Amino acid sequence: MFYIASSPDVWAESEDTPYSVMFIYQDQTEEKWFYHELPDWEVVSTCFPEPRANETRKAYALSIDGEVECYSRDGVTVEVIDDAGDKDGGPNYGPVNRIRKLGKHLYVCGHGGQVYRNVDTGWEHCDAGLLQAPASVQNSSGITEEERKKMIQSMIDAMDHEIALYDINGPNEDDLYVVGSDGFMAHYDGKVWNQLDRVTGSHLNCIHVVSPSELWIAGSAGTVLRGNARQGFNVVARKTSEWDFLSITSYEGAVYLSADDGIYSMRNQKPERVDISDKLNLRDVSDIEAKDGVLWALSPKKLLRFDGNEWECFEHPNNQ
Repeated sequence: MFYIASSPDVWAESEDTPYSVMFIYQDQTEEKWFYHELPDWEVVSTCFPEPRANETRKAYALSIDGEVECYSRDGVTVEVIDDAGDKDGGPNYGPVNRIRKLGKHLYVCGHGGQVYRNVDTGWEHCDAGLLQAPASVQNSSGITEEERKKMIQSMIDAMDHEIALYDINGPNEDDLYVVGSDGFMAHYDGKVWNQLDRVTGSHLNCIHVVSPSELWIAGSAGTVLRGNARQGFNVVARKTSEWDFLSITSYEGAVYLSADDGIYSMRNQKPERVDISDKLNLRDVSDIEAKDGVLWALSPKKLLRFDGNEWECFEHPNNQ
């Protein structure tokens, strides 16, 4: 099974009102594809965790403004992270980017150093030391031209120093990491966040956990890091490609990465493009992950599965 957020081509071309269609690909059923729609949602991340004992399996979708849908056979619920996004009356901390189930809780991270944790009472901030003040929109009426220029410059300066968090992951809830823009990395020990030394200026997009002592981080311009908060991170690859790495995982002892121009694997500490990238003309491979002995990859209109011997490609009937 694979949970996918999609949008109609007409919206991708116009980018007016967002519209998301959520698909579940179920390989063990005859029909294969199941869906439901989320009008007015721009879904940026999904989460499809293993259920705990005697628990119904649930699929989660996160919108850019902090709406969280929980979808299961028991029904559908929607929660809203009040401080996230750009809502009327809220602090407007900005867009959020990723949702993950870590330990017993759901976590969300985003721009402005936002990190949220879902508890019994709702979504709470878990970002002390990271969270930045939201950009304020000032009334420009009745001010001089010089004051207007200073106001615009202050807003530009604030954006230049913004911490945009693109991923959150970790071995457990007392050992969490966030990564983001301009090489930003921070570690949470269950009590406080500590910023880690920057070893690159590249944007860091994704984190993969092999063990508490071995984490892989990948990002723009072919950047790959390896290490942990205690021993530090080393640069495995830097500026190895003009393309950005978007997702990272490990499968059968090898590290795989998804990128703007296809799929890569780490060979001799160097990213090498996998042949299937050219065979299927893969572009914008947004996600790659391993589960139960299978490697999955997702690109526009193509869902791929690798069993260690051969690749399969699944396309939705509406796109054929």
